[in-house]
Amino acid sequence: MRSLTTRLRRVRKTTIALASLLLLIGMRALHDGRARERIFSAGRILLPSHHVDDRAKVLSFWDRARFEQYLTRVQDESDVDMRLVFADDLHGATIEQFAAAEAEAMRMGAEGREARGVLFAYDVRGKQLRIEVGYGLEKYFPDAFVGFLITENARDFFAAEDARTGVFLTTRILQSRIRDAALGGDFDPRPLEILKERSHVSGGAGATAATPLGASAAFVGERFSPKRHRYFGPQPSPEDAFERYLEWLAAGAGDPDVSLFTPETQLFLADYTMTRGYVAYMLMQISGKTYRVERREDLAMLYFTSTPFASPCFFRQTRAGWQMDITAEMHNTAELVGLPYTWSFVDGGDDFANEFVTEATPVGPNGVLRWRDGDNRPLPMRD
Repeated sequence: MRSLTTRLRRVRKTTIALASLLLLIGMRALHDGRARERIFSAGRILLPSHHVDDRAKVLSFWDRARFEQYLTRVQDESDVDMRLVFADDLHGATIEQFAAAEAEAMRMGAEGREARGVLFAYDVRGKQLRIEVGYGLEKYFPDAFVGFLITENARDFFAAEDARTGVFLTTRILQSRIRDAALGGDFDPRPLEILKERSHVSGGAGATAATPLGASAAFVGERFSPKRHRYFGPQPSPEDAFERYLEWLAAGAGDPDVSLFTPETQLFLADYTMTRGYVAYMLMQISGKTYRVERREDLAMLYFTSTPFASPCFFRQTRAGWQMDITAEMHNTAELVGLPYTWSFVDGGDDFANEFVTEATPVGPNGVLRWRDGDNRPLPMRD
């Protein structure tokens, strides 16, 4: 028990250490004369800008630093070069022309084995976002999928003047698709079919849509009727609760105030901003995947056996039935980027940790902890 507890602590320390290391690398890069640099007026701070070019000053200094760190880890993990450009003047060019020229000038994806690059180009003055996809990724990102990311995810965050979250969640969805493709997974369009409206997608590799900052956002949030509230209540088994959760997502995840979830989860979801695009992404992660359930009296853990990317789901049994505890998942798992494994157990210090996390098995050389019978296939890492 002591050795496993020590490993759990090491995983948490490793996660913190990785974040600290990334910050240290970023600070050291400030003094690297070989790095392409831009000078910002506030304090004349030099920031390396390999992945982020924010000439329109949309992001804060620290947001730019975080994106640099995150996108560097994505490239280390998948050999995909993601770039962000926020421009305030296209000098007469269309957003499509501008994005193509920027991608060519940056030699986006040139460091990898193929043209595996993705460019996010935002025209602040014209209020348009373009996602340009390199030739090496076109088969993984159909135009309809890229257009969907803009119109059903990024656009609403931009409208709420939250470009940072919009871009981050969009890159996360792209990263998820890259991971799935790395293990031979085909693109599954079914989660996208929950949307009634189809967005217009431009020709060529990529998509463009109007994404004005500060316009009207359309986040999910439609309240259910009393009948629907009863339908999304506690269930007879953890399996039934999970299937009802998938239905809740497919219904748009608009109302978090349902007793399918624990009270703590309801409070968390009430403050969690989601778009229809991000809901579809969540469905992509777990819909149609095979799983098993491990029970410990009034607690249960559902783990996946056909995807290594989705972390386990946790459930509690009450007098009314089984409820999903998403906060337990947050406490007892950690998302990882830049490693062969995309999540690990950590010691959340609760009853789920005592029952399940202490039985986790170390996998790989990084001290990552996973469930022994789950899908623990590693990602092929960049050479």
